[in-house]
Amino acid sequence: MKKLQKGFTLIELMIVVAIIAILAAVAAPKFGEQIKKSKDAKGLALVGNWRSASQLHYSDDGVYATGYGQLVDNVDDTTVNSAFTDTALTAKVTSTSGVDAYVEVGTASTNQGTGTKTAIKATLNASTGAISIVGGNDTKTTAWADK
Repeated sequence: MKKLQKGFTLIELMIVVAIIAILAAVAAPKFGEQIKKSKDAKGLALVGNWRSASQLHYSDDGVYATGYGQLVDNVDDTTVNSAFTDTALTAKVTSTSGVDAYVEVGTASTNQGTGTKTAIKATLNASTGAISIVGGNDTKTTAWADK
């Protein structure tokens, strides 16, 4: 009587493990890029919130804000807590903040941040209420200033 053996050989299992390792090695760098892209999108959304706050301030008061401090009441706490007045990204925007704010992003070819944090600089124009992003490119190499 013959005994039937079922299962995989060691070679077959090693080939499967090798294929999985190759796929993981190819996919891993893509995950890092996705994280950078998501940080870029969040940074752009935060700048958009400040832009909306600038328009709200003008609608309410009839004059443009002269600094981010005047816009604090028109944005949510997340937006306030994600904007900084220094390049080290440690000092939060407050009611006395000036015309420059820094927002953390995933990439910026002209980095406005210091240390390990990457940031873009958003400058408020007190005469027009416009908020412009200064320098750098995002992960798709589109200039931040164009956004």
